[in-house]
Amino acid sequence: MKKDFRKALAEEVLLADGAIGTLLVSRGASPDQAKSPLNLSDPESVREVHDDYVAAGAKILTTNTWDANRVKLTSHEWADSLDRINREGARLAREAAAGEPVFVAGSLGPLGALVKPYGSLQLSQVREIFEEQARSLLEGGVDLILLETFGSLLEAAEAVRAVRTARRRSRARDR
Repeated sequence: MKKDFRKALAEEVLLADGAIGTLLVSRGASPDQAKSPLNLSDPESVREVHDDYVAAGAKILTTNTWDANRVKLTSHEWADSLDRINREGARLAREAAAGEPVFVAGSLGPLGALVKPYGSLQLSQVREIFEEQARSLLEGGVDLILLETFGSLLEAAEAVRAVRTARRRSRARDR
């Protein structure tokens, strides 16, 4: 039986997991590499992190997808695997949550590129990039989306709009 997140949030304190990328580095991942491709290249390590957080009492697991957007993955030559990386991130967290009263939060982090007039990205591009990632996470089965470590309110606002659009489209497809 799937728990209702809003009800659980109203009734109890929900402990979330911690920094997945930092923990993966402490366990041997290179600090210079994107961490989300480990969902494909080393899923056992990612799954172990999730399992450890569940064992520690986490009720919200965050997917290993903070850097799984088109801009960041392109700079690490993984952009062609964006959908697979995000879906696998959701699957690994979902597996660790199986049988436990644990929610899975799809992680979206900042793009690492500036929006015009400070950079080259248009707002419409920013929204498309976030919507692409959010769609993959939602289709992967996350319970909620978590926006992490945004330094730009403008970028965060576009991420919120993108997630809302992706969710609306996902619900329309499910009907």
